[in-house]
Amino acid sequence: MTSLEYYSKRKEDSRQELATLIAQANQFIGDTHNSLNTHTNQGSNIANIKMLSQQLQQLTSRIELEKQKGDMLESICLTLTTEG
Repeated sequence: MTSLEYYSKRKEDSRQELATLIAQANQFIGDTHNSLNTHTNQGSNIANIKMLSQQLQQLTSRIELEKQKGDMLESICLTLTTEG
């Protein structure tokens, strides 16, 4: 496996991880939306919103890191392509 193939594979893996994290965030939002629609207990709704907020903050951090990693891998692939 060449360096370009290796980094291209890592870049694709990073894109897939990013898509997974975004799907997970959307799932959390959908689950919370459904919960808010089915629960009339205000305390339960507040707890659900707080939990969603924490989960989304964690996912946002992971998404940003994965995006930075993908950008770096893209740069490496471009460099290897122009050098090769």
